[in-house]
Amino acid sequence: QASIIDGRIVYEDSPLIKAIKEGSVAVIDEADKAPTNVTGILKSLIESGSLFLSDGRRVYPKETTEISPSPSDL
Repeated sequence: QASIIDGRIVYEDSPLIKAIKEGSVAVIDEADKAPTNVTGILKSLIESGSLFLSDGRRVYPKETTEISPSPSDL
């Protein structure tokens, strides 16, 4: 989301972008009522796991480390 602060354009991350970057969950209510271009972006995000932003950044989910169970736990 763009806003003007002290004569400069400053981008503030939306809750969706924050959730992607932090590895959190975002609930998108009534996504079926969103415009086609928005649902296309969401579908692309789900499939690729990343998202290009209008300010030129590309957002990836926070790295997650999976811990495999030890053989004694099996």
